[in-house]
Amino acid sequence: MPAPTSSATSAQRSQTPLRADIHASFADAAGYSMMVGIGETYIVPFALAVGAGKTAGGLAATLPMLAGATLQLASPWLVRKLGSHRLWVAACVFLQAISVFLLPVAIFLAPDSTNANVGGFPASVWWIYFAATVYWFAGLSGGPSWNTWIETIIPKRIRTKFFACRTRTGQAFTLLGFASGGLILHWAKSQGLVLHAFCAILFVAATCRLISGLALLCQSEPNRGRISDRHVPIRQLFASTAKNGGTLVWYLLAMQVAVQISGPYFNSYLFLDQHISYFEYMLMIGLGFAGKVLATPYWGRVAQQAGAKRLLWIGGIAIIPISSFWVISDWFSVWQWTVPITVPGSSGHWVVTGEFLYLCAVQLVSGFTWAAYELAMLLMFFEAIPRQDRTGMLTFYNWGNSAAMVVGSFLGAAILTSMHESHAAFLTLFGLSSVFRLMTVGLLYWAPDLHLRAVPPAVVPLGAGSTRALLDQPVLVTMPAVASAKEEQVQVFNPTSSL
Repeated sequence: MPAPTSSATSAQRSQTPLRADIHASFADAAGYSMMVGIGETYIVPFALAVGAGKTAGGLAATLPMLAGATLQLASPWLVRKLGSHRLWVAACVFLQAISVFLLPVAIFLAPDSTNANVGGFPASVWWIYFAATVYWFAGLSGGPSWNTWIETIIPKRIRTKFFACRTRTGQAFTLLGFASGGLILHWAKSQGLVLHAFCAILFVAATCRLISGLALLCQSEPNRGRISDRHVPIRQLFASTAKNGGTLVWYLLAMQVAVQISGPYFNSYLFLDQHISYFEYMLMIGLGFAGKVLATPYWGRVAQQAGAKRLLWIGGIAIIPISSFWVISDWFSVWQWTVPITVPGSSGHWVVTGEFLYLCAVQLVSGFTWAAYELAMLLMFFEAIPRQDRTGMLTFYNWGNSAAMVVGSFLGAAILTSMHESHAAFLTLFGLSSVFRLMTVGLLYWAPDLHLRAVPPAVVPLGAGSTRALLDQPVLVTMPAVASAKEEQVQVFNPTSSL
């Protein structure tokens, strides 16, 4: 048998570390997505369980994110000082895992006769705000660096297949995570062990994130010590030119404000006003998730044929009425059915209301429409950002996006408290959110019209909304990388698998 040529031997050697990197990246995706499903998805429900009110529980979804986004503005400078995207991302992941471990401490600070409120909120809520701030600082700080780093590991010739497989891995573990969390909490509630169950699922979430961090350390870094990221002035992100996508940013931030008027308060509405079970909550989350997974291949084909700008028009218009659909949910509450059920912890039957079935249908439609908006946003936004500018630009966008979320949530909080957190107040928020979304349509005209060579329809992006309960608030925060149109294809992959 002839000896292998030197070129063949070299190719085999180069494939070995690449294969190891791919396996480690899949392990990272699995660990991260499991954490999102069983941990991040339930942070706001956890805050409500330990004593957060309707308004404070809603703000738990936005205030810590803005605080974390403000702190992460220093991350590009820190990455350049460290000289390694890999080490910075891994450090952020381990810090994020620690923050999840810290969340259950809030149980010991839950309101009781000896624990007074601080600044109007229970001490337990302030602790959750603190731990969640660390969580979002770590996640937002590492995300841009990961997006820059991963392109140096995965060759262009296999990126489409790699990201498609990685996406499916993330989807499977996200589904496993929030389904497991919902069933555990449903059983625990019937046993009077809800807080114990929250401790358990948060511990699992933190452990999964630690595994994700170890997987990141096992990957290579071809450009270590040769950081080419450029310092990007913040004004460049918001410059009103089609060349850098600044005109698109104004639309995205305006839509974010409109969405967050109601978005953070869906959990409070469901748990504290409608008193749904954790099992029903899990089903609603799952339907929103399913809507995105089923719809994105279709929207990918639309983007390929009609262009990303047309897809953004479709998504931007379609998401306008979604929150207003919740306003008329009361009309369906007169219908009720008793369904036998064998879910652990149930009493043998489940009372299904017409209102719940209606909201489930709304969730499915919501996932379908938001998939179009998010895919178009990813394709258009990153098409205008050179790779060397991506870390800095993403860092600034994370902050602007989080600030827009807080502005919207404060508007919602003002309305909710002025109406004494009543049922009518929630319905008012849902309707106003749609009105404000309608007001953003004019900004779409100025968005750049970017032409894409190809969009792999098998790749399904999931918004950060999957990390924020998928209740009509899935606007991306830490966005994934999208390859430049100068390459053979435009790769879009799952944000929930990016960091």
